Amino acid sequence: MKNFKILISLTIFIVFSCSKDNEEEPTGGIGLISEEAFNASIPPTYDDFFIAFQKVGFDDELSATNQEEFAKLLFDEIELNGSRNGSATGSDRDTFFSGESFMNRSEWRLALNNPIDAFEGIRYLKLSYELALIHFPCDEDVDFIGAKANAFKQAFWSATMAKNTSSDFAEQFSAAREEITKNEALKNVSLYNNNFGLQLASQFPEATNNQLFELLIQENYFYVENGSTIDADLNGLVYLNGIRDFDKTMKGSFGNPDSGGPWDISINFSQCWNTVRGRFTITRDQALQERRFSGILEDNKMTLNISDPYVFENPEGLQACVEIIMVLEGDKNELTGNWISPNCPQGGIVILK
Repeated sequence: MKNFKILISLTIFIVFSCSKDNEEEPTGGIGLISEEAFNASIPPTYDDFFIAFQKVGFDDELSATNQEEFAKLLFDEIELNGSRNGSATGSDRDTFFSGESFMNRSEWRLALNNPIDAFEGIRYLKLSYELALIHFPCDEDVDFIGAKANAFKQAFWSATMAKNTSSDFAEQFSAAREEITKNEALKNVSLYNNNFGLQLASQFPEATNNQLFELLIQENYFYVENGSTIDADLNGLVYLNGIRDFDKTMKGSFGNPDSGGPWDISINFSQCWNTVRGRFTITRDQALQERRFSGILEDNKMTLNISDPYVFENPEGLQACVEIIMVLEGDKNELTGNWISPNCPQGGIVILK
């Protein structure tokens, strides 16, 4: 790690409200769909829209002006065959929404105005939901509401939607969902995590979907008190529910004789059952390095695989210790151990409290 230095700075702008209370709903119809017909319609589920899009069969060679005709075909198909037994309610459960959830009216309008982008957005909504269930199964005990699973889902959805549609549409579509969220604390963290994903996609436009996944699954996750103000300077995602024993930050010493001596270390752990993930930062004088990790917790032993930096995380191309394995023993109050790396042969001792 001798010369490796990464500085990541994300400016997060928190939007606490998607629309003013006195803001009027747009009028005038949606292309070939009259305002009267739109207002009389029932917003579909995301899956309804996705299935109807595939059934109607959009032709990529059609010009953008034909999206109005395509939107009308979609509208008619959904009116004929869409779900009719529910609606978006604004309940807490609606915050961990899936393809089976109903759109609200603002999302429905955006989807009809931008059917191609909406189709892609829903594709990545479904993927983000599935990945959240797979990688944060422990959050089932809080129904995933306001938990790390939901923080990841919101950020990954926004990031991949921005990458595969446009940042403007991704911002509008992800924020529109929160118009129905009645719980202000849940709304605040959702908007914050949405925006974090948008900023990440903007900061690393060359990142693939898989790389965005890795960045966010190994992101810092910070617990915030229910209803508390979110610090805009936090470098990570935020959650309200499902705090675990090893959801914490520890500090100490990171030995590295190959680089001339020890560094100060601050490491942020995020736990889900026996899986731990997160990031650590080491500093010495003016030098700073940041790395991601994931690993396994077994009894009092923790084995961490430190991720090698992506090229865009190390734009200067500086040398880094690679394939690092860190083994720590202890408890949530103190951990000690060592790390090894094939190109930093002396490794080092780690002490955390």
